[in-house]
Amino acid sequence: MISSLYYTGLLSLQNFQGAISIHGNNISNVDTTGYTRRTVEFTSLPSVQTAVGRVGTGSTVDRITRHLNEYLESQYNEKMGGLTKWSTASEYLSSLEALFTQGETTGISASLANFWAAWEDLSSAPGETTQRTTLVSETDTLISLLASTAEDLEYQQLEMEQAISEEVDEINDILEDLAALNAQIPGQTDNLELLDTRDYLVRALAQRVDVQTIEQEDGQITVLTGEGLSLVDGDKAYTFSYESAQSSSSLYPTSDFDGSIYFEGSSNQEFTIEVVNGGYASGGGSAATFKVSLDGGKTWLTDDDGEPVYYTAGDTDNRIEIGGVEIWFGDESDSGTMAGTELTAGDQFTIVAKSAVYWESNSSGKVNVTPFADTTSSGSRLSGGSLAGMLIARDSYLGDYTEQLDAFASSLIWEVNYAHSQGAGLDHWDYVLGSYQAQFTDRPISESGLDFEDYIEEGSFSLAIYDEDTGELLSNASVDFSSISPGISYFDPTVHSMEDVCDAIEATFPGQIDAEIIDGRLSLEAADGTEFEFAGDSSGLLAGLGINTYFDGHDAASISINTYIEADSERVNAGHVNGAGEVNEGDNTIALALAELATKEVTITTIYGSVEQDLQSYFDSLVSEVGGDVSTASTNAAYYSTLAEDLAEQQEEVSGVNIDEELTMLMRYQQSYAAAAKMITTASELFDIVLALKS
Repeated sequence: MISSLYYTGLLSLQNFQGAISIHGNNISNVDTTGYTRRTVEFTSLPSVQTAVGRVGTGSTVDRITRHLNEYLESQYNEKMGGLTKWSTASEYLSSLEALFTQGETTGISASLANFWAAWEDLSSAPGETTQRTTLVSETDTLISLLASTAEDLEYQQLEMEQAISEEVDEINDILEDLAALNAQIPGQTDNLELLDTRDYLVRALAQRVDVQTIEQEDGQITVLTGEGLSLVDGDKAYTFSYESAQSSSSLYPTSDFDGSIYFEGSSNQEFTIEVVNGGYASGGGSAATFKVSLDGGKTWLTDDDGEPVYYTAGDTDNRIEIGGVEIWFGDESDSGTMAGTELTAGDQFTIVAKSAVYWESNSSGKVNVTPFADTTSSGSRLSGGSLAGMLIARDSYLGDYTEQLDAFASSLIWEVNYAHSQGAGLDHWDYVLGSYQAQFTDRPISESGLDFEDYIEEGSFSLAIYDEDTGELLSNASVDFSSISPGISYFDPTVHSMEDVCDAIEATFPGQIDAEIIDGRLSLEAADGTEFEFAGDSSGLLAGLGINTYFDGHDAASISINTYIEADSERVNAGHVNGAGEVNEGDNTIALALAELATKEVTITTIYGSVEQDLQSYFDSLVSEVGGDVSTASTNAAYYSTLAEDLAEQQEEVSGVNIDEELTMLMRYQQSYAAAAKMITTASELFDIVLALKS
């Protein structure tokens, strides 16, 4: 009995010494990030039968427990993914909002108003140099603001690209570390530091990408994306890659197509292309047709009437442009050679015209996990974490703002050029070279590759020829195309090429106008002793060719004032050629028409469709949209922050170290240790007494 007392006391000393060590360790790690509170759980040892009955033999340490609520941890990680997604997006959006900040007298909106006002002032004094100089100055200011905003947006995109690349590297490092920990844990299930490190890494991962975890019986965890893609399985990590723009195909089972899809250009969009009617990719009448989706096939692009748009599949000479991206089909090994086999209905192709994040799988290759610009579509795409926030900020917001800004600039250029090209300045022309270059001068204008080819319509345009010395009107007529296409006197963009335009002008004004094509641009030169003016254009051909226009360029980055006007403000067209072929002094017809554009509803087109709105309102709505997006992102971030903080507090109550509680437990175990020591001392005294009695 006395020996068992010794043994029980010794066990007690060991137990309480261990408990003191555990709680002392808790105290020393009170500020250690990722540390989880530990407690000791004891279990009673079996009792033994003695002469006086069954007697207990003490207790032993059953286990050391990490206090972590797995459910709360899972919920916290999920909410942190939402928080970091929206806080990251909010941070980038705040930077973008600064680019669109508009003052009463500063910014694009104010400059645009000044631009229209300058046209209004010119209409009051169309012959005055001061008004023309002021107009050119206001134009330069507007152009500078548009160009600088476009440049800043491009810079922001480059910054985002770099940040995304670095974020992917950090995520991959975490995944590799988690896999390495998984390899160690099965043999060290009692190593709580490993488990703390693992859970800390999972938290760090959850801040960057949406995750879910499954704990295995051996202590390992399986880590998946929120959409179910494996990230860590055992000691294997499935990492991400950040890759440049590319395309892929998924052919119908019975398809014999052996070519490839090709593209040029960049976009914040991802294009899913599905062949509707099979055939060769030749661009001809019997060629295959396809439809396009921007959300992975959930919906398809439609026209202004809501009907699906079907595109004709073409080779490199018959490319289709969608949202700034040129698409064509070709031989598998040569993009410039037409594919030798037919496309089959149901063939699908994907064009990712931007850098994107892919999940790497050994078995199924790589999977694109970049969120669609249309964030309502998900599939296997990332939906949480800072990485998703960066990608959404780049594609859904910055990309959308860039497209809308370009659509605004493009519409501004076209509308001003269309009106201006039909007018007359203070001096007649003796030579003019168009500012827009055609890729194909022998094809119909609608297939020429001109920046504004889709804006050009059927119609007529006229020229007036004057004697250079006397100013006498020599000729005033519409360009006649009947010599080019018998029976058709007017211009038709689906029939007539730039070469046809040259021939028709020379046929209409023989010996008076020399028309030729220089590097894809139309040039007109008056014969010696003559000059000319443009006397109206219902087709928009002059604007599409960049002849007698006010602006050059086609978007916010490229917009500039026409070089002729930059060199000579007398080239600003305030008046027009009337029915008698005259340009009357003081005529303000064109200046008034351009001033009226301030409130005129025009067509503004993006990849999602067209809207009818005046340019000032359209830009102001873009500014409002940016502000609204910032507010939404900030609100979402605050919402998830509240949820995450609440869950963190609940988890802290479970796993956090409370100094007062730990000191109480430490004192308790110190007292118990002292009691166990006293028990051993008492047993020793009893043993001495027994020995003395026997002696």
